[in-house]
This record gives sequence, C-alpha cells and structure tokens, in this order.
Amino acid sequence: MVESLAQVAGLSGAVFAKRVAEVSGEGPVTYRTGWRMRLAARRITGGRESLSELARQLGYNSEFAFSRACKRQTGQSPGAYRKQRRPARTPPS
Repeated sequence: MVESLAQVAGLSGAVFAKRVAEVSGEGPVTYRTGWRMRLAARRITGGRESLSELARQLGYNSEFAFSRACKRQTGQSPGAYRKQRRPARTPPS
C-alpha cells in the first residue's frame, strides 16, 4: 500500500511514509486504518448496508478482517458497535 501511494505521489516509499507521519503524526498504515474506521463508524450507525458490504466498500478483503480491525480500534465488533450506537426506534403512537 505504501509503495503504490508513494509511486502516485512521485516519492520513494520512505519519503512518503516520513511525510505522512509528519503531517498526521502516524505512519501511513496506522493513518489508513484510523481513517477507514472513522468512515466505518459513521456508516455503521447511519447506513443501511450490511456489514459485509460495508467491509467490501471500505477495502477489507473479508468481513472477518473488518471485524478484527473494528475490535482493535473500538473494542467492539461492528455489530455490537452498531447496536449500541443506533438510536432506539420508538413504536408509532
């Protein structure tokens, strides 16, 4: 991942990684994981797509890989995160 982004930026992998770290305070892989999880957090609670579809859209190879990354970042599985943070539905009066 770092090498392909560095190539697009016209930099070596080492220079690209150093610049990402200078700007973000994190290495490229750590930054990407955090960015993906911020996107996921919004879409888990507000979106209607399944967790497997969300994982695919965010670039994870499987729902399992997405779930593992989510647990590392939030301490919860995507399903538990969704259940805890979605507003409770009130029945019609």
